[in-house]
Amino acid sequence: MIEEDNTTWIYVFARVSTRGLTAPVNIGISQSVGSRLTSVQTSCPFKIDLAYVFECPTRDIAQFIESGFHETQAIHNEFGEWFSFEPIEAIHLLCIAFRSILSVKLTDPDLILKSLDCAGVLWAERKFGLATPADRTLQ
Repeated sequence: MIEEDNTTWIYVFARVSTRGLTAPVNIGISQSVGSRLTSVQTSCPFKIDLAYVFECPTRDIAQFIESGFHETQAIHNEFGEWFSFEPIEAIHLLCIAFRSILSVKLTDPDLILKSLDCAGVLWAERKFGLATPADRTLQ
């Protein structure tokens, strides 16, 4: 599990099945992802595990991205923080959200790219082969 300090994380928990991690997913924020996983698991009727975690530059940005995800994806909400997405779909949407918020909050293209890298967005996009909207930060 992740070494935790004062960093705020956006996590994607997913159901564990014989096919691996599947829908539904739980999207939330925490400074202690391991403790949060344990807490969510105690009230969950099926086994869950961490699908992915994003490091946020500030708690405010984490809350903004999480609440934006919850609001814009409300049609896919099953209950509370649970959504009817496959983990890869949720990770992709969160990568897009990070790109959007950082491009609005930051003006320096190098700082945006460094922030995306630190948050784990660039790694997730490469690892999962995620297509992203035109990246104005690289042009």
